[in-house]
Amino acid sequence: MMKETTHKHTVVKLGYLWTTTPEYDEEGNISIEGVQSDKYSVDVLWNVAEITSVDAEAVLDEDGMVVTPAETSIAYPYGWASKEIEVEGNGVHTFAGWSFS
Repeated sequence: MMKETTHKHTVVKLGYLWTTTPEYDEEGNISIEGVQSDKYSVDVLWNVAEITSVDAEAVLDEDGMVVTPAETSIAYPYGWASKEIEVEGNGVHTFAGWSFS
């Protein structure tokens, strides 16, 4: 049974990524075998506005200027936060041309 989501997100199936990239000679033959991860990878782009909660409201002065900004936290769906990895640059793909570097 599939669980219905309460937020918008985009998922890209990446498959088994290379942990060691294969190397090729001038003719395109493999000179050094590559190794793929044994874990299947996906990339998820969350609509953060939909999963962000305000933990403490902003404090404003009498002119409406921010004295203390609001404190917020992002509530990723259960189990996803522990799976997050840091990628340098854009990684192996982009979402609709967005640059993350």
